[in-house]
Order: sequence, then structure tokens, then C-alpha cells
Amino acid sequence: MMSLKSNTMYLPLFLILTYTFTGSWIATPAEGARILAVEIVGGKSHWNFMSAILRTLVDNGHNVTVFTPFLDGNRENYTEYDTSMGSERILDGQLEELMDKYGNPIKVIDQMSTMSRMLCNVVYENSKMKEIFSNTRSDDFDIVLIEPLFSECVSYLAVKLNLPLIYVLPIPTMGVMERRFTGDMSNPAVVSINIANFGIPKTFAQRAINFAAYLIYCTAILNFNELRYRLKEPQEYDLHAPIPPSLIFVNRHFTIEPASPIPSNVVEIGGIHLKTPKKLPKVGTKLSIY
Repeated sequence: MMSLKSNTMYLPLFLILTYTFTGSWIATPAEGARILAVEIVGGKSHWNFMSAILRTLVDNGHNVTVFTPFLDGNRENYTEYDTSMGSERILDGQLEELMDKYGNPIKVIDQMSTMSRMLCNVVYENSKMKEIFSNTRSDDFDIVLIEPLFSECVSYLAVKLNLPLIYVLPIPTMGVMERRFTGDMSNPAVVSINIANFGIPKTFAQRAINFAAYLIYCTAILNFNELRYRLKEPQEYDLHAPIPPSLIFVNRHFTIEPASPIPSNVVEIGGIHLKTPKKLPKVGTKLSIY
């Protein structure tokens, strides 16, 4: 009787262990994520990085719906919607013209924050995006993947659809937006801001300039512009508090960048857009430049 009672006591434990070990050998079905991606910038270098990420996701079984100024053509698990009409002036700009327009480090923060809201408006006014906003069920998409600029208006898409948010940065640093994106900021005494004309602040003067540019000039300009546009040209996304991204994919690699702190939600994927190099031709082979 005692033996029977003892065996009964250990039966639940035996069943749990049996289920655990047998379950580990059984393959469970997995479904790909349904990703809503947006490339708001009409710059080819930006799209090269974003498209490489999307291509990798599709190749690994995920379903991607993307709004982009650069159309590659629909294929299995990949659907595109054109936003090039609103990005024409960026798409058609030559490098020299862009440098003349946006090369001034004093003016660029104001210009980029203004452009960010304009590009958000282009995407949100797209007829297909309006359809997604009005008809989307809670299970149509699983996550939002988008490139931010100098405004958090891009997070409105995730807020509206109640989805997790991933930012894609084609440049190696977040600069003035780092605190807004991650809740933290790099020490301006050791990490240069984007608009600085030095790679690493080494002297006291450079550190003072870096600190002033980051905390005083850039922060003040961004906050002023956000307030000005909310009062002057209020948009639907101004009524909703922005949300921080769950992850940030950054085009950088620690081996070629100055030392800097990396927040836990930042993932370095530098080089994902690079293709396998072709083999060099044999000696004596004629090369064609066409």
C-alpha cells in the first residue's frame, strides 16, 4: 500500500519529464512573420540597405509588404506599393546638388526635421496606406519595419496598427535622435555628433563644441520645429504619443567604427547589403567597362 502511494506521488513528475523529452524531438510548425515595411527616403543608398534586409527576411520565409520609391517587382511573399511620386525631388537630385542643399551642418538639422514630416505625410496620404489604416484587422501584420529621420512621426504607423516597431538606420550613428530612440545617449565627451567635423572629440574645445551642438543646438532646433509644425500644420500623428522601437538595425560594424556604447535593443548588421564578390579574371583577359 505504501509502495503504491509512493508511485502515485511521482507520477505527475514522470509525465512532465516524458512530455518534455519526447516533445523536444518533435518538430513544431513555424510561421513566418507578416511584416509591413516602409522606406520613406527616396535615396538609393538608403534603399540598398533596406532592400537587403527585406530580401533576407523573404528568403527566410517571412511575408513582406513594403511602401518604397524604388520598385523591384512583386514576387512570392513580397508585395510593393509605389511612393515615388512624393519623393521626386529627392530621387532626381544629383549628389552635387544635394551637397549644396544639405551640406551645411548648421542648417541640416532644421532641413531634415522639416523633410521628415513631409515624407511621413507622403506615406500616410498614400491611398493603399489609408486602406490599411481603415481596413486592417489585428492579425493582418505582425510588425512594422521603417527608416526614421529626424522626427518620430514614423512611429505613428506602429501606434495606429498597435504593432511592435523596428527602426532601420542606413548610417552607423543615431546622433541627435539616439536618446529619443533608445532612452539613452552616448557621452558627448567621447562620441561625436553627426554634424561634427571631427571623428572623435580629443581636445577640450572639441568636447565642449560637441556637447553644445548636441544638447543645446540640435535638441533645441528639433523641439522647436516639432512644436512649430504641431501648431502651424497639425497632423493626425501629432495627436498620438510616439513609441520607442523594440529593435534598431544599424548599418555599422564595431571593427570599423570608433568605440561607443551600444544599447541592448541596437543590432549591428553592417555589410548585409554587400554582395558576394566576383572572381578576378585571369591574367591577360580583356576587361570591359561597359
